[in-house]
Amino acid sequence: MWPIKGYWTSSERLGSVIRCPAPPTVRCQGWDIPNSQALCGNGYADTLCASCADGFFEQLGECVKCPDNSGAGYTVAILVCIAAFLFVIAYTCVIASPVIVGRSKEEKNELLKWLAKDFAIWSILLLQLFTLTVSTAGATSSAFAAVFSWSQISTWK
Repeated sequence: MWPIKGYWTSSERLGSVIRCPAPPTVRCQGWDIPNSQALCGNGYADTLCASCADGFFEQLGECVKCPDNSGAGYTVAILVCIAAFLFVIAYTCVIASPVIVGRSKEEKNELLKWLAKDFAIWSILLLQLFTLTVSTAGATSSAFAAVFSWSQISTWK
């Protein structure tokens, strides 16, 4: 028994077919007669074509091609430089504030540790927020996609 598009079987001799998970007609492409095997759609693999193939990831129930990460190294370097620059500005503002002037060196060092820890935590949280926004809501415009496409580097598998 050969399955039609949207259905899957492990063997033509099994005598039964199973409907593929949503979207079934995209996941399961029917039967490959010359190779005697079920065909999965582009980006799908394994039993019932329920897994994403190499180079694809699952997004909202569908397998989507992984983005080209050829410029990811430069993007990360630029983001690190921007974060370091913002940290230096924040540190300078805090050190120059009247609350800090006149404090001991130990107190200033403790403040620097606290500031660095908080800055790192907030930076990571903001990157996760941007990544979540892009991956769940999708890019609503080409400008949004261009500005936040760098956040897809955090969704690598």
